[in-house]
Amino acid sequence: MAIDNGTKISVSASQVRAARALLGISQDELAVKSGVPKRTLVRFELEEGVPRQSTVEALATALEHAGIAFIADMDVGCGGEGVRFRQSRHLDYRPTPKQEARAKTWAEASRRAWEKRKPLFITKEKIKDGA
Repeated sequence: MAIDNGTKISVSASQVRAARALLGISQDELAVKSGVPKRTLVRFELEEGVPRQSTVEALATALEHAGIAFIADMDVGCGGEGVRFRQSRHLDYRPTPKQEARAKTWAEASRRAWEKRKPLFITKEKIKDGA
């Protein structure tokens, strides 16, 4: 954690850029999710000036909620600071409406296919009747 002008910077600009790239989100999307003005985000990523601690925390929190884990420079066995997906990101997973519809369609098609293949039970009465 670096300290610059009294601000503890726990997440670097390069980590924020890398996290956005890993998630595939734009600066506009991150600005909306974090509540940080886009211009402030752009200045932070370009390393122009020193942001407020609340700004850095808002960005870090938004990215962590999206499934990012920040790797500190001091972490044991680490080659430097970085980002990765959090291992438990599947717990935060929520399918999109399109994915839900696709899954429902697949389940229905699978059920219909099973109905066609399921074996018929022949009783003694049906055999006697010549069925």
